[in-house]
Amino acid sequence: MKMHVISRSNDLLAGFRLGGVVGTNVRNEKQLEDCLDLLLGDSDTGIILISKDIYEMGRDIIARKIRDRRLPLLITLE
Repeated sequence: MKMHVISRSNDLLAGFRLGGVVGTNVRNEKQLEDCLDLLLGDSDTGIILISKDIYEMGRDIIARKIRDRRLPLLITLE
């Protein structure tokens, strides 16, 4: 299973890339929704890490997309 990080911070994304985790820079709700659609469509995605600011921006989108799903596990980064 793969892990993916979603953030607006290039520094956060760079840090995770050093650890081998792929990341996506998201700036608005549309980009977040498109990113989640891609990740949720990939059965290899096991964990999605989302920065707190992105989670707060797209809380409704995230709740709608992951409702009734066991995987991937969604973790909010402080």
